[in-house]
Amino acid sequence: MIEIFRAAPQHDVVLRNLFEFYCYDFSEFAAEDVNDEGRFTPSRFMARYWDDPNWRAYLMKVDEQWAGFVWVVKGSLFNEARPYPDDVHFSVDEFFIARKYRRRGLGAHLANYVFDLYGGTWEVTEIPQNTPAQHFWRRVINRYTNGNFEEVVFESRTWGKQPMQIFQNHDRAQGRW
Repeated sequence: MIEIFRAAPQHDVVLRNLFEFYCYDFSEFAAEDVNDEGRFTPSRFMARYWDDPNWRAYLMKVDEQWAGFVWVVKGSLFNEARPYPDDVHFSVDEFFIARKYRRRGLGAHLANYVFDLYGGTWEVTEIPQNTPAQHFWRRVINRYTNGNFEEVVFESRTWGKQPMQIFQNHDRAQGRW
């Protein structure tokens, strides 16, 4: 059984712990080291997110076990520079499926779930080194949009030139932010 639900402050410990596994996996591409506490993030890392009206996290359980999360941000990395300046933008900020649950379609299920929640223009960006994520997102977004998406190169201060997939889903979305 798959459960997906919006995370709330009472999920702080779970989300933070899952985020540490995400950071561990990501360190292969980002060359990050653990801090003095033996973690990738500071103790109060999650505190800054819970009151942010433009951030939401969704947790996934499979057979009552924590399996992953997605962080969604309302807004655009491009801001007004994109050809959709009057549209509502959403971005997949962070995405994680625990290794045990990968390659079972659960990542696509979680991605489709959040895409279906909010209608607008979506941006999904990967760092250049993370080619597995690039393959995953291209495949998932291609299926979700029936090939109706564009891929551009986004220049960020942190990661340099990054592939970004952009699509619109006004007709499929169920809810509002």
